[in-house]
Amino acid sequence: MLKLKQLISICFFCTVWSIASAQSYRLAKSKGVWFPAVQKSVSYQRAQYFGYKMDQQKQMYSNMGRFMELIHQIPFLNPPNGYEIGLYAALCENGGDPKQPIPGKSGMIIREYFTRGDNPKIERAAEGPSINVYFNDISLLANKIGTGEDGYFEEPEIIDSISGFPVYRQGLVVVTKIDKPLFVPVSVAKVIEISIKQKEKDLEEVKKSFNKGSTYKQWLAKKDATIKAVNEGLAYLAKTDPEKAKTNKEKFEREMKKTDSTMKAEEAGNLLEQQRMVAKYEDDVQKEKQKLASLSAEQKQAPATTNRGKKLVVPNKDFLKASLPVYAIQLALIDLFRYKIEEKGSSGGLSMDAIREIRKTINLKKLLTGLQ
Repeated sequence: MLKLKQLISICFFCTVWSIASAQSYRLAKSKGVWFPAVQKSVSYQRAQYFGYKMDQQKQMYSNMGRFMELIHQIPFLNPPNGYEIGLYAALCENGGDPKQPIPGKSGMIIREYFTRGDNPKIERAAEGPSINVYFNDISLLANKIGTGEDGYFEEPEIIDSISGFPVYRQGLVVVTKIDKPLFVPVSVAKVIEISIKQKEKDLEEVKKSFNKGSTYKQWLAKKDATIKAVNEGLAYLAKTDPEKAKTNKEKFEREMKKTDSTMKAEEAGNLLEQQRMVAKYEDDVQKEKQKLASLSAEQKQAPATTNRGKKLVVPNKDFLKASLPVYAIQLALIDLFRYKIEEKGSSGGLSMDAIREIRKTINLKKLLTGLQ
């Protein structure tokens, strides 16, 4: 444990150091650059894998670039006096469906130019914070429960609004022209049905594994191949060190004999454990089916909730318009409030000052012109 005097000394040092650091670094406002987003081939390949055509991808990149240019028009960023703003872009980071709008991501990394003390030399920070913009992907707003396509979500919480645009707990601001709910409730029956489907899948996997036979039988099936491989290695070793090869062979044969004996003795117990495991999975499936069957029609259609009373939802599949091209940007989520920063000069350094200014000056209504 640190003594009180030591703690006071450390706190005093940290305070003095932070004050000195703040005074020694100055923003070099004479420098500033905005780098357009770079399209990476790996992103094209990923989108291609999910079924999107090359011309669709190029158009999506073009649309994302136009949207980011609207952000660039903020007076603070045009020109970005004292900062280097580097843009990046990618498609389908969380998957995709060629029947649905292309999900994309673009963002900017903010690095300040600065001078130290009285030294006029301008330097650029090696790292910096970022602001990300996610396109056409509702699921990022909520925490997924369950796996695969059948997963559902805990209803996301709106904590604030800026210029009439909702801000969700993750710090994401939702910008869209569409006047529909982003999420729709999941019924109690649907949640149980998803549970049954997952448990049946787990049961099938367990049975598939056990159908290969007991652990001992599986080991026996590979025994000859293992012995052959080891003997080939020992034969090669014997050419240069026959004594060591002989010792290793005797050791290997003892270990194989011991393993064979141990696994054979445990085989009956392993088979019994496998039977118990299968029975448990089958019982879990039956319990879920009985639970579903016991509900009235009204109970089945009731909205499902978590144990904490939070509603369970899924993204509204009818939110994004299917009539528009897949490269049309209909929804933008901006993580404008991801960082927890205080007032200017309190914490975060010069780059965080940029985040503060962007928050104050961004025109979200103007960004609507970049959406369809």
